Amino acid sequence: MRNEADVIETWLNHHLNLFDDLFIADHLSDDGTYEFLKSVADADDRVHLIRYEAPSYDQDVVFDALRRQVLDTSEAELLFVLDADEFLPFDSTAAFQEALEAAAEHNLMRFPWRNAYPSVPDGFGVAFDGFASKELSGYGKIAMRRHIAADGLYRIPKGAHWLEHSMIGVVEGADVGELLHFPVRSIDQIWRKVMQGCEAYLAIPGYDGLEGAHWIDLLEALLSGRTDWSLAPILVHDYGRKRTPETAAQAIESFEPRSFQFIAAAAGAAAIVRSAAVEPVVQADRATAGRKLLARLQGLSAELRGATGKDNRISVVDGVIRHPSDLVASRFSALPPLDAATPTLPELTDALDSAFRDIEDRAPSAWGEHIPFLFALIALVRPRRYVELGVHNGTSFFAACQAMRFEGVEGECIAVDNWIGDPHAGAHSPNVFNTFVGRLFEKYSDLAGFIRKDFAQASEQFAPGSVDLLHIDGFHTLAAVRGDFNGWLDKLSDHGVVLFHDTNEFQSDFGVWRFWRLIRERYPFVEFGHGHGLGVLVVGEKSRLRGVLQGGETLITSPRLNELYQVVFGNLGRLNWSPDTGVPIGQVVPQLEGLSPRHEAAQLRELLRVQELVVQEQAERIRDLQARLNRYDRSIYGRARSAIRRMRLGTSSGS
Repeated sequence: MRNEADVIETWLNHHLNLFDDLFIADHLSDDGTYEFLKSVADADDRVHLIRYEAPSYDQDVVFDALRRQVLDTSEAELLFVLDADEFLPFDSTAAFQEALEAAAEHNLMRFPWRNAYPSVPDGFGVAFDGFASKELSGYGKIAMRRHIAADGLYRIPKGAHWLEHSMIGVVEGADVGELLHFPVRSIDQIWRKVMQGCEAYLAIPGYDGLEGAHWIDLLEALLSGRTDWSLAPILVHDYGRKRTPETAAQAIESFEPRSFQFIAAAAGAAAIVRSAAVEPVVQADRATAGRKLLARLQGLSAELRGATGKDNRISVVDGVIRHPSDLVASRFSALPPLDAATPTLPELTDALDSAFRDIEDRAPSAWGEHIPFLFALIALVRPRRYVELGVHNGTSFFAACQAMRFEGVEGECIAVDNWIGDPHAGAHSPNVFNTFVGRLFEKYSDLAGFIRKDFAQASEQFAPGSVDLLHIDGFHTLAAVRGDFNGWLDKLSDHGVVLFHDTNEFQSDFGVWRFWRLIRERYPFVEFGHGHGLGVLVVGEKSRLRGVLQGGETLITSPRLNELYQVVFGNLGRLNWSPDTGVPIGQVVPQLEGLSPRHEAAQLRELLRVQELVVQEQAERIRDLQARLNRYDRSIYGRARSAIRRMRLGTSSGS
């Protein structure tokens, strides 16, 4: 339900007299509907209220959440799906029970609409005169037995006009009785309904302009020039189907006068005051907004067609419908204090060894060459909470998750992004967020989650001292990166470390490099020049990166060791992130099974030829990398090689 203040009280009282329980989802109402429903739910345990806060038109997601909540929290044997403008036409509980007994043989039922509207705008109430269609609509709402609702092969699609079965497709119920449907109750109400319906469809990731065409049809009708109540029968007639000139001409003739009477509140029930109605929208303003909205709907880019749909794996958390990995309502407390601990040489060697791990998630990214260092960093500092600002498709975030799991770190990873994009990264495809969330939920739901907010808004969920490792990779102007750092600085624990990407990117108005050169004067740091540049700022006074090498006086962040890090992680990053050039033999050999010896030999010869080409390509790449490596200052390379040898010897002698 959304913004149904003019009808919700009548609807609620009427159906509380027919049903044992009402499970209601509110979708961002701002006209007093939600406040009214909450006051009723607080006073009457038969009313169960949840909220859906996504802007998009995800009615099927809401249906699924409500269905599961009914099954999990009640013993209901029959589930009805109703909108706030739909009324079962029974004047008593006894009449309703009699109708249900007559339909006892059916497991799935459909109550066809009888479209109707009040005789005057804003004339809806407990009792009023109006008009009803002479014939029942081809649309309606379903009701199902509990065992059907509990069957995971069925889903309730948008509209709930039928069920969809994963194997046999659309399943329509047996027509039983009828359902009074009042989609238009005033000019202002229908304008709001149509505008919010169109905007909600536009907010669906990957929306292609095909689904929900009746909303576009209604918007076109509202923009046709009629502004009085004679528009009502044209809009209501055959609601949900495409309108034609003939339909409009025949609309009035399809209705007949009728008086409507609904069940009022029970005697002695406390009166609940509804919030004041929203101010009417001025005709000129809504027409202008409507034309702009219609232009957007008609101009949808064809490249959106076929994009991956939303993730329907949602649940009800504290009365709100959310994806299980959605942390938008979570609060993150300060991390407990830990003593400073200087890393041992074996720990440093183990961290270096972690850098050689295979990268599991390889979405296209400018961050890829830094993943070996991230593996080593997480192995060494073992962050209890990793937060990434600016996630995009999640390449670096999933690398952090992979490292946390492999190293057995008892911590969590939190992705923060609005998944809209910016002038530097470009506008994100509607599919980016859904793909990211699907991957996160599939693989890392036990240790990671996301917050879909701007960075400043998300920071309000974190207490001071609540983050060990912060990765800043958002909008790259000087002002933006400064704001991100200052806004999250107090969230860092006394072990806090901050990563800045693109410190070596100087194009356009990129300003990370400028901020980095200023901020590194205040804290110990390590920096890398490859992969667009990465800055590692050691903010926490007790961070392990502030230590010295065991048995010596060299700081881990010393310039001398930074030269070693650049050689090791720069080349390792390029090698590990380079694209695969061949097909793993394990993927080819199984294909040989079942072949004759002659064909098998031929296939093996071809396989060996392919592998020889792969080896040649790899050898050429190694020679190229060696040439690049030799171009480094030889004194730096010599010191790096000697340092690695000393570390290995030290580890061997101490083991």
